[in-house]
Amino acid sequence: MCMRRMIASGVMVLALASVGFAAQSYRERAATPKAAPRAVEPKEVTKTPSHAGMVWCNTRSKVYHKEGDRWYGKTEHGQWMTEADAIKAGYHEARHMTKE
Repeated sequence: MCMRRMIASGVMVLALASVGFAAQSYRERAATPKAAPRAVEPKEVTKTPSHAGMVWCNTRSKVYHKEGDRWYGKTEHGQWMTEADAIKAGYHEARHMTKE
């Protein structure tokens, strides 16, 4: 019986020690200052054409938008091209020309 108590108390000591260790490491982690999150800079996209007559080509949908179109220069993925270059590259004109 004495041996069982020693084993049981040893297990209890180990359990309490591990809880104390976990609490201590938690306090240490809480005390250390956290680094400020880095600001993520948005990708800079030129939203104005370099010269008149350019179309905005959405590189994901392969659609180009003319001036006056709702999405002219506003899609997230795109680039400026001449209309002839856009057609050569496989882009097609947007079907709905809606004003803003």
